[in-house]
Amino acid sequence: MSDKHCYLCSYVTKREGDLSQHVLIHQNSPRIRTYDCSLCSYKSKQKGNLTKQMLIRIFP
Repeated sequence: MSDKHCYLCSYVTKREGDLSQHVLIHQNSPRIRTYDCSLCSYKSKQKGNLTKQMLIRIFP
């Protein structure tokens, strides 16, 4: 299985489905959910980024 590369950023995966889902992040797709921080006005299209941001807020 060869690596799949995003043509818009440095994202790399081995699974075609993961790449297809990732590319939607770069588009204004209604299929992509926005994750909102309950501690501030931060919003992210990726849950992992929100988790990291919240940890920084809680444990500076």
